[in-house]
Amino acid sequence: MKITDVKNASRPVTKMNADVVDRKGKSSTPFKDVLAKADAEDLNQQLYQLLEDIDKAGERLAEKSNIRDLLEYKRLVSRFLSTVLNNAFKKSTTANFDRRGRQKIYSIIKRVNNHLEELTRKLVEKEQDTLNLLERIGEIRGLLLDLFI
Repeated sequence: MKITDVKNASRPVTKMNADVVDRKGKSSTPFKDVLAKADAEDLNQQLYQLLEDIDKAGERLAEKSNIRDLLEYKRLVSRFLSTVLNNAFKKSTTANFDRRGRQKIYSIIKRVNNHLEELTRKLVEKEQDTLNLLERIGEIRGLLLDLFI
């Protein structure tokens, strides 16, 4: 009984695995692009819906000025801002060594979506009066809590 050489037997398997990896890499790129585009469209639609809700809540707050409308407005604005912050910026951390061999950790925040950032800026400019009202109400509430404690 003769045993074949292991080196010769493993070569075709390695070439076959390399071909499979290449095919997977090429075929996954268009799907990744389509998925990213669909996510971006869904996010934009969600943000525009939130903006409409914020406008309606701001109008109700300006008309009635009751606590329920105030809390709804605050909830919508915080939801909008958290959505933007979670999707508009990307944080990456890198570790490098300095000349003395000590490790330095750097955090880099990149703008991923400038459109989201511009949308947020427009919202803040548009709702400045209502936000000033909210700030005053928050200050009054803080003073009342200080008196209570």
